[in-house]
Amino acid sequence: VYGNQDIPMRETDEMTPKTPYGISKLACEHLLKFYRDEHGLDALAYRFFNAYGPRQHTAAYYTSVINVFIQRLLEGKSPVIHGSGEQTMDFIHAQDIARGLRLGLETETSVPVVNLGSGEMTSIADLAEILVDIVGTDESPEYIDRDVLVSERKASTGRAKEELGFETRIPIREGLEDVVE
Repeated sequence: VYGNQDIPMRETDEMTPKTPYGISKLACEHLLKFYRDEHGLDALAYRFFNAYGPRQHTAAYYTSVINVFIQRLLEGKSPVIHGSGEQTMDFIHAQDIARGLRLGLETETSVPVVNLGSGEMTSIADLAEILVDIVGTDESPEYIDRDVLVSERKASTGRAKEELGFETRIPIREGLEDVVE
């Protein structure tokens, strides 16, 4: 829903989604607000940043770059990086997301939306380097020139911490080792 925003991306920022996917997610937040205001629905919208974890479907349209890189490395191929590799993402492990969802169910809060992210930026080039090391191959990334819609992603995690007591527990390397295993 954020589009290109200042870093870190805060729940109170103006939303400028750049894709139909982002627009549809923002529309869902507006529907929740309508039902909250009109019918007293107790609801909390979550904005997941770049979710990843084991057993994630690898053939879906929005397949994680992590799974694509791992699959290529296990096939003895180089990971393909679109753009310079300097673009960043805020990766959050599925177990951290599950814990954040549980906290939202157990905690009284009046905020309408909360980010679930690590609050850390990992460049795509660094991600490829970490995965090459974990898989144990000597493949080097292949770069393809391409414009990138959003060049930086980093969640502001203050609201999740204040309202839900949420902080991520799984560092990126540990999470990636879990996925590769």
